[in-house]
Amino acid sequence: MASRPSGAIPSLFLLSAIWPLHFLPYSFSTATNEHYLRPIILDQSQCPQDWSTAGDQCVQLQFVPTRREQVDEKCESLGAQLADVADGEGEANREMLQDLSDLLEESLEAGVNELIWMVGAGMLWPEWDETGERVRFGSLGEGQREHGDETRKVLALQQKRLRGDGPKSRFEVIIVQPPAVHPFICQLLPLWRRLLLYEQSMLPKGAPRLEEQPRSSYFFDPNSPDTNSSFLSLPCSASGSPSPTVRWFRNGGEEIDLHSQSARFIVSGGALLVPVPFLSPVSPSSFHCTVSNSFGTLRGHSTTVRPAFIEPFQELRLDAYPLMTHGRRAGGTKLECNAPTHYPKM
Repeated sequence: MASRPSGAIPSLFLLSAIWPLHFLPYSFSTATNEHYLRPIILDQSQCPQDWSTAGDQCVQLQFVPTRREQVDEKCESLGAQLADVADGEGEANREMLQDLSDLLEESLEAGVNELIWMVGAGMLWPEWDETGERVRFGSLGEGQREHGDETRKVLALQQKRLRGDGPKSRFEVIIVQPPAVHPFICQLLPLWRRLLLYEQSMLPKGAPRLEEQPRSSYFFDPNSPDTNSSFLSLPCSASGSPSPTVRWFRNGGEEIDLHSQSARFIVSGGALLVPVPFLSPVSPSSFHCTVSNSFGTLRGHSTTVRPAFIEPFQELRLDAYPLMTHGRRAGGTKLECNAPTHYPKM
């Protein structure tokens, strides 16, 4: 992640009014109703909770694949816009791309198998350069402004494998053909960034805070011989004073009963142990946790547990023929992998 240069003076924002606490995913008890008028100094170089630093912006990965025409509305609901990867000189913002690549690499290592993420370019128009290998950005033409939604090109970051001793992969800017259905990255707008930082500064010191949550998705093999005796562990840990209580919910709102004699789920150290044999072998299930103490309740994000599969390779392979160039053998043969049907993508 990019960090602020040593000795740099942070941008400060002084507030002396009380703003209602309704932007954060908190539910507060009466213990937080006694507010006092006091000046608050905000360091605007920081990002609010659940937002990550990329360049000098705050961004958030949106893991659900979405159609491009619905992405702007999704980001606006968060007080954000589609992440802007263009600089002011018609090139990709290198610092922004480096930090976004780091975030996407972390998600890959955590098991999120998405290789294309939609981004934006603000009011600029993306075009391939003359080599067809690099995206440049120019001003919108009159016709493009009039028919923006119809002619808008879909900008994205795509994983690029690298050779050598450096990073195994990076993400580069590409233009994808519509219709595009991919996960995307939102960038927090400045005013909402200040509001969220201000609201966080008003949280009581003992309010619950999530320290660890499950990643966005998990997979299990319903046909594995170990399935009948295996559990899937979904982490959820929190800090606060008094110590928060963890509760788990399934499929959006059904609280998981941990105390009945027929309870199938187990909670250990806040983590939910999900018995794989009782998961649906054909459809996904979703889970989320909440953490509560006398100061209020905080809801974690949802995670999806999906069945995975891979079918056997075909027993017969098509014949292989030598490669030909201008009627002559080129000294090699092309062998197709013929990968079997599988999910998730490899």
